[in-house]
Amino acid sequence: VLVKPNSFATQVPAQGNVARPEVVIAVAKLARDAGAKRVVVGERNKGPVVTNFAGSGVEDVAELMPFDDAEHATVTVPDARGLQMPVTVPKILMECDKHITVPVGKTHCGAGVTACLKNAMGLMMGSETVKSHAFGVCKVPIDMNTLKWPVLGVVDMTISQEGNFPGAGGVPVPMGLIIASPDIVAADATCARIMCYDPGDVWIIRSAADRGLGAIDEDDIEV
Repeated sequence: VLVKPNSFATQVPAQGNVARPEVVIAVAKLARDAGAKRVVVGERNKGPVVTNFAGSGVEDVAELMPFDDAEHATVTVPDARGLQMPVTVPKILMECDKHITVPVGKTHCGAGVTACLKNAMGLMMGSETVKSHAFGVCKVPIDMNTLKWPVLGVVDMTISQEGNFPGAGGVPVPMGLIIASPDIVAADATCARIMCYDPGDVWIIRSAADRGLGAIDEDDIEV
């Protein structure tokens, strides 16, 4: 099982920009307790990943894998709507049986709302993320998720963040919430509503729903 948190930037303690290690470890433990023989917590940007999880005890339940040090594979996304060229990803993504995404729910200057769908940007190695700006900052993350669609999304909204992310000045917003669903589109739609967005107005969420990848209508989501 690959557990992919949002932990691309250094923030100790986590204050809404990255997923709290306690949440990530809890998810990894649940995967282990459910019978997973190997659980990997993986994210790009080795420095922040190692710093954020230092002293957390993650090694007691999972293998911490900075993707920088991992084996890579260059793949083409089948039926991509945005990413029209090969992309380099951690090989573990293609080899794992299950993929769980653990983002933070926060506002975003480009996507409007960033949560499960957008977290797949961290599956692109190094400078590969610039392709998202060439082919669409909202299209590419959906394509990336389709390489190994997450079986579960666990959005850390214990502390969220609002503001012009990823620019400077993000403001932590303590909320004390965890949004979890096997339908990551429904999870993102619920996060959007909590943040007072209409998910139908958030392009990345609406586009994923239009592709038949999940639900966004409130009547179709049980909370």
